Amino acid sequence: MVVWAAWIPAIGSYMVESSNEPFNPKVGAIRFDSRSPKDIDFRKVKEGSSGGTIVAASQLLEESTIRLQEFLSVDSLANLAIVHGNDGTWHAHGDPTEIAIQVFAHRFTWSRRTMVGQTAEWKELAELPFDREVKRMSDIMQQNSTGQKWVFTKGAVERIIGACTGMSLTSSSISSRN
Repeated sequence: MVVWAAWIPAIGSYMVESSNEPFNPKVGAIRFDSRSPKDIDFRKVKEGSSGGTIVAASQLLEESTIRLQEFLSVDSLANLAIVHGNDGTWHAHGDPTEIAIQVFAHRFTWSRRTMVGQTAEWKELAELPFDREVKRMSDIMQQNSTGQKWVFTKGAVERIIGACTGMSLTSSSISSRN
């Protein structure tokens, strides 16, 4: 399983070119398209004839707003899969969906292994594992530099949207759902 497209509202769509190494985040160029998925012909993207511009992950991070970084943080921190490379060979352990999401985050050098720990940016306080009735899971983290506690959640779209109090319709502000 591979994440080959991700959309962040008000920013755009990120698409990963095909690779025969699903665990290797260094293989497969990233394309960026500022359009919404409804405006993209994904058949042409898969053929390589359309779908935005190839851009280095470092450049995408440099030119992005905080929204991409927040998205990648949720990808990594609400995720228990492990992806690691040794001597050019990549390995993964965990649920196939979580591995695919973790590989996508690794493309941007967002790695849970380097982000979580006593001396890292985040400390894990608790995990609320996936529940089939609730259809979501969460990790409660503390940002070591500020002491502030955060909840990183992922799950079924309808359950996540239902739990949100607002959404980002622009690259910098959050609108209330009320």
